[in-house]
Amino acid sequence: MSGPWRRAAALAALACGTLCRAPLPARAAASPLTRAVLGELVYEGLLEDDAPVRLHGGRWAGAPSEPGLASRPTAALIPYLVARGDLDGDGRDDAVVFLQTTAGGSGAFLHMAAVLDRPDGPRALPAQAIGDRAEVEALEVVDGRIVLDAVVSGPSDALCCPSQRIRRTFAAADGELREVGSERRGRLRVGELAGTSWRLTRLDAATPVPADAGIELRFEGAQLAGSGGCNAFHADVLAGERDAVEIGPIAATRRACPEPVLRREQRFLAALGSATRIGFWFGRLEIQYDTPERRTGRLRFALATPG
Repeated sequence: MSGPWRRAAALAALACGTLCRAPLPARAAASPLTRAVLGELVYEGLLEDDAPVRLHGGRWAGAPSEPGLASRPTAALIPYLVARGDLDGDGRDDAVVFLQTTAGGSGAFLHMAAVLDRPDGPRALPAQAIGDRAEVEALEVVDGRIVLDAVVSGPSDALCCPSQRIRRTFAAADGELREVGSERRGRLRVGELAGTSWRLTRLDAATPVPADAGIELRFEGAQLAGSGGCNAFHADVLAGERDAVEIGPIAATRRACPEPVLRREQRFLAALGSATRIGFWFGRLEIQYDTPERRTGRLRFALATPG
């Protein structure tokens, strides 16, 4: 196990080692940097001309580049992944957020910003660019520094499909968010997931899955295995170029299941058997698949609790 999965396991073990031996401390006060607050701030470093952007309801839209054009620059706060921790040493939890901008074309540019919880009100430091259509593998605050694992476009990647895995480390200093470390971690390939386990959270973007549904996926070298919520299954994994993937015939047990559970399981296994690509979606593993309607579906998974 490597990368964010090793860190997740280590953090879980550390937490248990402390909490299992001592009473739980008093609950800390909730951070004032709620998502609603983060969606109403002024952010810098998002636009090419460096003009500041004030979000309202998490969004901003600028004027068309030319009169009469329908397309216009936009910016939006991504609400799905927010990391918290003390970035400036004042004992107060700050926030790390992502924002996506468009300039009216096909690009979707991802930026990361740190928002400091100051006594006189929240302050967003100028954002750092992550990349066009970049994917976020993992994000955390460790010892006052931001550690970001992302997938960005490599030299030979098509714009649609980034595959270069990187780790970037940032620190807040003198009113700026500075990069203090960078590491290339090879290409995104299904073999990098060996030894990890994942819990299904969505059958597609519009269909959430209950946390107790029991649909899990484990990567075991050139195979994957898991549970569809009732039956166990396994299959071969055929890796293609870069992030392309194909799942071989899926073998499953034939236990009797309640009808709703069986329907959900059948839908999941059918989607998994039609997989075309792996990637990440703001800390979630994402497996894209071809739907019967010839559209792209997306299975999304959260890292299963270590241990």
